[in-house]
Amino acid sequence: MKKITYTIMIMIFYFVGCTSEELTSARLYIQQKNWEKAEEYLLKAMEVEPENPEVFYSLGKYTYAKKKDWENMNKMFDMALEIDSNRVILQGGTVKVYVEQALYEHWRKEYNKGVSNFQKYQKKKEKSDDNYLNKSITHFETSIQIYPDKIENYLNLSTCYFENGDSEKSVRTIKEGADLSPENFDVNLAAGQILNKNNDKIGALPYLQKAVELDPQSSIAIQLLAQLYYDIGQQKEAVETYKIAIEKEEDKKIKADLYFNLGVIFNQIGSFDEAEVAFDEAYYFNDQDFEAVMGMARSFEGLGDKYKDGTDGVEKDLSKAARWYKKAEKKIKDAKSIDLDNEDEYSKQLELIQYKRNYVEGLQ
Repeated sequence: MKKITYTIMIMIFYFVGCTSEELTSARLYIQQKNWEKAEEYLLKAMEVEPENPEVFYSLGKYTYAKKKDWENMNKMFDMALEIDSNRVILQGGTVKVYVEQALYEHWRKEYNKGVSNFQKYQKKKEKSDDNYLNKSITHFETSIQIYPDKIENYLNLSTCYFENGDSEKSVRTIKEGADLSPENFDVNLAAGQILNKNNDKIGALPYLQKAVELDPQSSIAIQLLAQLYYDIGQQKEAVETYKIAIEKEEDKKIKADLYFNLGVIFNQIGSFDEAEVAFDEAYYFNDQDFEAVMGMARSFEGLGDKYKDGTDGVEKDLSKAARWYKKAEKKIKDAKSIDLDNEDEYSKQLELIQYKRNYVEGLQ
């Protein structure tokens, strides 16, 4: 009996002896929610047990987080993790698990407040009062301080800055997010969009290229990249990227728009035959797309001009020119029958085409 008692006493001594009086007192004050005393004894315990991650974790959670001193909270958490992220503490979890739980708890509250305020801002019909937007910015800024590794912070804060007219902060924030998580599709797509909206098209290019690389099935990313190529004058790349976007897109109206944009590029580079095909496809997928019909008209007019002037390697042939001008006339009339609000504009364009047609027919 004495032997068993002696063994139990050794076990008690072993477990109690592993914890300093300072940390034991700190734990007691934490249970009592006496945060001032808890801080006092945790600071003392830090000197006595500099290799115990529980001390630093507790300082982060029960002292600095309570004060909303997020910088020092994270310093304490980092020190705890550095000592031993896998050590089991408190009720049986590892230091890493406890730190992540604490970070998520505080981050979630601020982040959700940011989202809630931004949604209220979006629902307002009158945006001149940006109180909700400013609140949202404050909460997202705080959420970054609490949990800098959460990529959602940068996506939302950058959007808020942009809505608030602060392009510089918007760009800087989304770039920080991309630097933090370079293999994240969403942040690369957002960076490309935001830089593009801020007229930094060259700066947007690598982000959109990366987004397409990360998700080759994303029609949105491909469309944005194709349009960007077009905007910066890389027409060959634009054509190839639009073809990929068309292949992957299933929505008929969007597909029609993509074909239309492709037709515009072909027209600009003088590939009128290919432009005609693209505009015809656009009209096939959306028979109310009068712009596509006018695109065909411009393609036919361009072909007529080629045969009229004998340019771009085409032998001069006035009869062929007249035939293409006639086809252009028909398409303008088709567009006019769809877009009834702009009859005068179509009438002017018809006059011009008819003049060209009469000219080449009179010379034959």
